[in-house]
Amino acid sequence: MAQAVPLIYSSGESAFRYVFSSRSALQVLGFLNAAFKRGRTEWGYQQHIGLFIEGELAGIGALKTSNQTLGFTVQAAVEIFRFYGFWQGILVVWRGLRTETVIRPPKKELALLYHLAMKLEYRGRGYGRQLIGELIWRARQQGFTRLGLDVAENNPRARALYEGLGFRSIEFRSGGLRSAYGEVVGHSYMELDLTAAPNRA
Repeated sequence: MAQAVPLIYSSGESAFRYVFSSRSALQVLGFLNAAFKRGRTEWGYQQHIGLFIEGELAGIGALKTSNQTLGFTVQAAVEIFRFYGFWQGILVVWRGLRTETVIRPPKKELALLYHLAMKLEYRGRGYGRQLIGELIWRARQQGFTRLGLDVAENNPRARALYEGLGFRSIEFRSGGLRSAYGEVVGHSYMELDLTAAPNRA
């Protein structure tokens, strides 16, 4: 957990702070640690797979599907109010719902890749492709023919990686959501046809 949560956070630091930081910039890390440990939500340990290099967690990623959305929503509310209390929790839920107008839950009959992140020292060495390849394989094993993801407009390097793997842009969603501690920028929603994508290496 000590290595996983900072990586999850690094997959979208500003957006995480926008939703989950109410009293300090790094309040979000306390929430993510608690949610990851309990494992009942989309932030939980059970959702994530790690890429380890010589015993070190080098990268992380996760898949979620539409049949998990209702359960995750209910458990997210439980986790939020447990951690923040009622009044702070109301504001966190409100910011979370606003964020879902930009970064939306998965569509029906589609797997969604999320929380994809690599440690800085392992970027640009092919490990990200390897991790995505594993997630593609897992989505196929579950019977999905499409894989979606959201990429921030200020992350052209990630977008180039996804395009190189065959993802194509479907829709751009404007952001501009801001709080005292974070911001949700515009995101491009992309999809990959799993019937045409290469097999796992």
